[in-house]
Amino acid sequence: MKNRFIKKPNKQKKKRQVIPLRLNILFFVIFILFSALILRLGVVQIVQGETYKRQLEETDDVSVTKNVPRGVIYDRNYNLLVGNSAVKSITYARSEKTPPSEMISVAKKLDKLITVTPDTKLTERDLQDYWILTHEKESLARLTKAEKNLDGAKAYKKQVENVTKADLDSLSDEDKRIATIYKKMTAGYALSQVAIKSKGVTDEEIAKVSENLESLPGVDTTTDWNRFYTYDETLRSILGSVSTEKQGIPSDKVDYYLAQGYSRNDRVGRSYLEAQYESVLAGQKSKSNSVLDSNGNIVETVEKYEGSKGKDLVLSVDVELQKKIEEILKDNMRIGKASGGSDLFDRAFAVAMDPYTGQVLALAGQKINDKGEYEDYSLGNFTTAYNMGSAVKGATVLGGIMDGAISENQTFYDQLLNSKALLKKAHGLTEMERVAVL
Repeated sequence: MKNRFIKKPNKQKKKRQVIPLRLNILFFVIFILFSALILRLGVVQIVQGETYKRQLEETDDVSVTKNVPRGVIYDRNYNLLVGNSAVKSITYARSEKTPPSEMISVAKKLDKLITVTPDTKLTERDLQDYWILTHEKESLARLTKAEKNLDGAKAYKKQVENVTKADLDSLSDEDKRIATIYKKMTAGYALSQVAIKSKGVTDEEIAKVSENLESLPGVDTTTDWNRFYTYDETLRSILGSVSTEKQGIPSDKVDYYLAQGYSRNDRVGRSYLEAQYESVLAGQKSKSNSVLDSNGNIVETVEKYEGSKGKDLVLSVDVELQKKIEEILKDNMRIGKASGGSDLFDRAFAVAMDPYTGQVLALAGQKINDKGEYEDYSLGNFTTAYNMGSAVKGATVLGGIMDGAISENQTFYDQLLNSKALLKKAHGLTEMERVAVL
C-alpha cells in the first residue's frame, strides 16, 4: 500500500499575502487623501489666493458726522449778542470692536501727554471697573471654579463684588487720572467723537498728541466751540442756553431729535431762543468716512463734506435801548426799596414796542435775588402773572378812544365821592356793574 503524502497548504504564506494587500489598500487611501489635500491647498493658494487675501484686507467705510459751530445772534442793529469762541480740543472715537484693554492702553499714553485733573464725580463702580481692567489676572484668580463657568455678565458681576475697599484705596492719583480719561472715552457711542479735553488745552499738548497719533488709535486733535455773551446778563434769560456734550439732547425730546438725525451727545438749544430756533442755529454737520480694517479698527478718516455753520438770528430788540431801560428799572427799584412797606417789592418789568409793526424793541426785567443783587429777569414779562393795577386805566382810555366812546381832548373831572353817594350810585345796578362802580 502506497503511502500518500497530502501537501498541506502553507498558512503562514497565506497570511503574508493578505497583510500586504490590506496595507496597499491603506496606503492607497492615504495617497488619495493627501492628493485631495494638496489639490485643495493648490486651489486655495493659487486659484483663490487673491480672493482670500482681499477678504482679509477688506475694509469698511462708516459714515461719521461732526458738529459745526452754531449760528450767532444779533440785535436789530447787528450788535453781536451771542457768539462762538473757538477752543482746542482732544477727542476720541472708538470702533464697535475696540477692546477695553486697548482703550486703557491709549488712556495711559494720553495721561503722559496731556494734563488731566481726576474727575471728582468718579463713582465707586468707575474705579472698580478700572481696577478689574488693570488687574485682570488677579481679578480672575479670585473667582471660584463655579463662578468662572458663569456667563460673561454674571461672571463680571462677581468680579466687581470681589473688588475690596483696600483695592480701591491702593489706586494712586495717576490711576484716577487714567480712570477719568477712560470714563470719557466710553461715554460716547461707537464711531462718535467724544471730548477727552476741551478746556485749557495748550499748544504744547496739541503738538505732543499730534506727534503720537499713530500710537493713539481713535485719538484726534480738533477745534470745538463755546457760547459767549457779549453783553453779559442783558437778555440772558431770553436768549436761552445750549447743552454740553455730556448733557447731550434733553431726555424728554430724545425721540424727536434722534428722528432728525441727531446723536445722543449732540449739543442742542435747551431753552427759549436757542431751543425755539434750533433748526436755524444748528447748521449742517460735517460728514467724513472712517475706514475700518477687518478687526474694526479705524485705519483712516476721509472728510466728504465739511458741513456748514448754522444760520445767524437777527432780533428786533435794540440792545442799547434794552440796557438803558434796565438801568431805569434799577434806579426806580432802588428808590422803591428805600420806601417803607416794600418787603414784597423785588422785581420790575418794562416792554417797548414799535406801535406800527408790533416789533419788540426792548423786553426788560430785573429781579432782586436773595443776596440783594440785581439779575436779568426779562422772561418774567411773559412767564409770570400779576393782578392788574393802575396800568389798566391807560388801556381803558385807549379802548374808549379806539371805539369812539370818548375823544382825545375830552376832559373828565375825578371827584371824591362819599360812601353814601357810592351806594346810591350803585343802587339798581347788576353785580358786575356795582363792582365796576365801587
